Amino acid sequence: MIFPKPGTATVQAQAKDSLGSVSAAYGEVSLFSPPASPSNAERLNMLAKVQDTGNEAATMAAITAVADQDAQAGVPADPTFSNRLLVAAQSTASSSLAKPTPEAVDSMAGVVTSVVAGASGT
Repeated sequence: MIFPKPGTATVQAQAKDSLGSVSAAYGEVSLFSPPASPSNAERLNMLAKVQDTGNEAATMAAITAVADQDAQAGVPADPTFSNRLLVAAQSTASSSLAKPTPEAVDSMAGVVTSVVAGASGT
């Protein structure tokens, strides 16, 4: 759900089983404004920590998440930042792309697509 503004809201969920019984649950939630987005330096630092784990899948997912964050927020393109993301992706995937599997190629393609979309602001 997307809520338009911070405050308190009441949420209701209803369910109906296969026999036709209906039940509902109600709850009150507090909604807060999201914190400010981290700076590019903070995001690159987080990415470096993920890269240090040596987990290729986690690193590629982190690169995609960072790139998608810019695209979703409509942040103006920063070519230097985008280039650093692509270099991180290339260095992470270099061993798996030496003898590429369809999964490795798909992973790299997804990362590149996210970075390019973020760089173009789409």
